[in-house]
Amino acid sequence: MADRDEAMSLGPVAPHAAPEPFPFTKFLPPVLDERVATDHLVTLLERGISTRPLTVVTAPAGSGKTTALAAWAATTTRDIVWVRLDQDDNEPSVLGAALLEGARRRLGGGFGTRLAQLLAYGATAPTPRQLAASLVNDLGDHGAITWLLDDVHEVTDEATLALLGALLEQLPPEVKVVLSSRSEPAVSMARRRVRTEVAELDLEDLLLDRDAVAHVLARERPVSEAEIDGVLAASGGWAAAVRLATAHVDVAATQRPSPSAGAVPDVLPDVLPDLRRFLAEEVFDALQVGLRAFLLQTSILDELSPHTCDAVADRSDSHRVLAELDRRNLFVTRHRGADGDTWRIHDLFTAFLREQLAVSYAPQDVARLHRRAAGVLPPLQALPHLLAAGDHAAAADLIIDLGFSDLDTSTMVRLVPAVRALPAEVRARDHRLEILRMWLADVAGQAHEVLRELEPLRDRLLVAGRPQAAAEVEAMLAEAYLQLGDLDRAGEAIAHALEHVDPAWRPAILAVATWWNYYRNDWDGVSNCVEEAVELALRSGEPMQLKAVGPTLSPTLLFVDRGPAWVADAADRLGAGLSADDQATLTALRPARAGAALLRLEVARAADELRRCLTESMGYGRMAWKHQEAECLLMAVCLGSGDLATVQHLLDDTLPRLDDPVYRQFRHVYVHAALRTHWLRGEHRQLVATHDRLMTGQPRSGLAEVTVVRTIAESMVARIEGRTDDALELLREGEQAQSIGRCWLWSGMPGLERAGLLLEQGRAVAAIEAAMPTLDVAARIGPGILFPDVQAHRAVLERCAQVGLHTDLLRGVLAIGQSSAARTATAIPGTDEVLSPRELEVLEQVATGASNRDIAAALFISEPTVKSHLTRILRKLQASSRTQAFARARELRLL
Repeated sequence: MADRDEAMSLGPVAPHAAPEPFPFTKFLPPVLDERVATDHLVTLLERGISTRPLTVVTAPAGSGKTTALAAWAATTTRDIVWVRLDQDDNEPSVLGAALLEGARRRLGGGFGTRLAQLLAYGATAPTPRQLAASLVNDLGDHGAITWLLDDVHEVTDEATLALLGALLEQLPPEVKVVLSSRSEPAVSMARRRVRTEVAELDLEDLLLDRDAVAHVLARERPVSEAEIDGVLAASGGWAAAVRLATAHVDVAATQRPSPSAGAVPDVLPDVLPDLRRFLAEEVFDALQVGLRAFLLQTSILDELSPHTCDAVADRSDSHRVLAELDRRNLFVTRHRGADGDTWRIHDLFTAFLREQLAVSYAPQDVARLHRRAAGVLPPLQALPHLLAAGDHAAAADLIIDLGFSDLDTSTMVRLVPAVRALPAEVRARDHRLEILRMWLADVAGQAHEVLRELEPLRDRLLVAGRPQAAAEVEAMLAEAYLQLGDLDRAGEAIAHALEHVDPAWRPAILAVATWWNYYRNDWDGVSNCVEEAVELALRSGEPMQLKAVGPTLSPTLLFVDRGPAWVADAADRLGAGLSADDQATLTALRPARAGAALLRLEVARAADELRRCLTESMGYGRMAWKHQEAECLLMAVCLGSGDLATVQHLLDDTLPRLDDPVYRQFRHVYVHAALRTHWLRGEHRQLVATHDRLMTGQPRSGLAEVTVVRTIAESMVARIEGRTDDALELLREGEQAQSIGRCWLWSGMPGLERAGLLLEQGRAVAAIEAAMPTLDVAARIGPGILFPDVQAHRAVLERCAQVGLHTDLLRGVLAIGQSSAARTATAIPGTDEVLSPRELEVLEQVATGASNRDIAAALFISEPTVKSHLTRILRKLQASSRTQAFARARELRLL
């Protein structure tokens, strides 16, 4: 026990370093062990990778998968991104962050802006398809890349596997993927085999034959035939067992110099678990006492660096010991990096060492080892050691510190399991731990689970006389109540939270209160809450507060009491307080800026902002809420411009999504755009059919904006059916709702709708009177509210201008609407086809020789959208290629 006591002496615990989610060795191939690397395996790998998009190496632990891949990586000229997966990667955002870090280390820090922005946007946890779409789009910006993911068997979470599957489905042709796993990866392998998309290597390919085993042994010293046969029999050609057995033979040889005496006991080669334990024990027992103590004490670490091992083992010569382990080939792999060498003990040997640690050391001594590790590791890596040491109070403090310092999704999803690992009595000591425990449920929209867990906690805190703590819990409860449409309880939670909460929380709660007031049609409350939230966040300058408030600004809130100019200025000021790393929040501010520009009749600027927003949002896999805002506002702009083709393209993509939770909030706006498009095209039968399909059976909503859309839609059907009096009555209801709800931007104008109907009846004076309230609002808050309806109600607007009603304002609206409409369609001579404005813009880009990616960047649309436009252009021009389309367009003088 003396040597153990000496090894267990404790030194001071170092302070925590800055959070670093991943060790650098995660992204480095191990130093090649040439003893068990064979040219045959390199050839097999190169052949598979050259001919298939996916190569899968599947074999049990220790079969030489990583060694074979490292040998191939050392000889290939391809750009390789190496990522070693582990159990912490069992969450899509963590895996996404790991893939991003690995790519940036290999390809440079400029890679992966879309994926980085998606991970940094903390409003909701990104879905696997969003993460995959962002990464695929980022990969499209680069040339040939080979992704090598080692230890894929560590990933068992279905959502994380879905990320891998989605990534493989969407790979650019020049990108290759290699997966190394102990079991067949759950990435639809059967389908990929049928498609001949995958090359496979298995255990039979990796097993070392007798010549290979002889080569391994002979690299160290002369060996006998008996030793070769003994190692082959014991290992069955299994690479890890060969290495362990070789180490055993070398130890035996130092005790019995005769090579013939170095036989390895016969062990059944197909009983791999028993073989692992036997060989590990044989090797371990042959080591000196000090080396055994070092291995046991440092086995708690996933990565071994000299600095960390010195701290854990309380010594100063760990670098020498690690080098000795490496020299002896004691089941370690060495990684070289800019910050120094790091070693990793093979999982088989590590498992054995940890078993031995548990039986050789007293629990309190093992706990002290974990405390030492926690003292020198970065916080996220220190956390499991604090939990293992039973230092639950310290772990809880660290969790709170990390959880309330940022909204980084990839960090939060690693904290939630740690919170759940804490004993219930520890979580009960601090309500913030329960808030963090429910974070994943909150962002996933699991409102009932949030209420079930947090309502009793809130009640206990109130009974205990802790109103401030209860208020912090109620901030999350209020969001859950809003998700369920329970405005009464949401209001109570918000009121209590605002009364008692710490000032640092106030902007976030005001952001929730803003939407609570909006759903109640209380614009005084909306205005007060959003103004205070913005000012508090700006005054604090804290990124967390800026991120919490920034996404609250939206086109819907342009009509707060201080007006659109204030909202636009607030968006600019909030944006100025953010760094370039906060691009997701900057993107979230674009729809509000676009809406303010549209109100000023800066139509081109509004469209530019919206297309930028949509392009950036697609890079995140569609940013929730903000993507929909940008789509809805862009449809309004295109309706005013007469660009019905773009509206239809957006609708074709979104109408099937209307039952998705996020799209459901904007359902009425998409329905209005669809019905208006039918109306402008004179498609009355289709309009009625779309109305019946999308609106019949939908529950009535108290939201003013929904009422406006409903009344306009039902009035259109009534007019088609000849029920003009019903239509007029419906539109009066819509006007009242619009005035109350201040929904002036993308839901239609029932006042202009009624005026148009009256004008059709020859009642010009009544028509002007009906239009007057809407025009008065436009004069007060911005002429751009009229623009989306300029094509539908041009006759009414022209008549009002003729009689001197807001003449200058209307002339400006009509002029911009006319210039926009002038480019709504370009007829193709000799056909019945026309090119939409967007199709003509794409064709003009094609004429310059721009690629699809260049066109997408120039027009702020996605590459799939460019491809859709090109498909229609080729069909309309009867061309089979871009070159033919350009020549045909020149021939027809379209360009």
